[in-house]
Amino acid sequence: MTFTHNAELADAIVEWVEAQDMPVSVRRVFYAMVTREVIENTMAQYKRVSRVTLDLRRSGRLDWSLIVDDTRGTYKTHSYGNVDNCVKYALNNFRLNRWEGQLEHVQVWVEKRGHVSILYPITDSLDVVLVENGGRKAITEEAVEPFHTAQESGRRNRIIYVGDYDPSGLQMDENMRNQLAQWGVEVEWERVALTFDHIQSLPRAYVVPDTASKEWLSKHPDVEILGYNKQGIPPAQFLFVPE
Repeated sequence: MTFTHNAELADAIVEWVEAQDMPVSVRRVFYAMVTREVIENTMAQYKRVSRVTLDLRRSGRLDWSLIVDDTRGTYKTHSYGNVDNCVKYALNNFRLNRWEGQLEHVQVWVEKRGHVSILYPITDSLDVVLVENGGRKAITEEAVEPFHTAQESGRRNRIIYVGDYDPSGLQMDENMRNQLAQWGVEVEWERVALTFDHIQSLPRAYVVPDTASKEWLSKHPDVEILGYNKQGIPPAQFLFVPE
């Protein structure tokens, strides 16, 4: 069933968001509505979900804290009323390195900033480094230094990765692994999401405005092309990547 009125869509959004155990992004709300067959998987419906969610928050029906917006940030060095408050803050945030002496050096890498708000409570509780890559960023010497340190001490490097399962997302895996190899980093790379199995129930329609390069297509000859854009290039949403 597809809801056609914003009031019904609003009810579905509130019900789903309030049932989650952590704040979610508008994009997650959109995909939840798609998989529940509340709306169709199109750009127009994504914009509609965004508008309705904003109206719900402004009206007070949906708590502002339940939706995360990682595109905006506030930055300021901590300041305190006195030295005692500074010491109390330091004590409250004191933590021993739980990975000291372990056989593995583990980090969790994610493709997008929106993944951070979902995963950080988990990685923080385990004292694991969470790295947001934001696309195809260059990996710096500072970023690989912990991996080199681990290798020199005989520890195994391991990266647990979360990213999209589309041409762009799969290219990022390859790009980052190549960069690490160029830095001399030996690492066990494990993609835990999204995987081929995770996407089988999703509608093949609008995902994000993205395209697959000719180079990528040449490396994946088994890909099923379902359509092309005006430039004659297959957008990501028209690609089905077999396992």
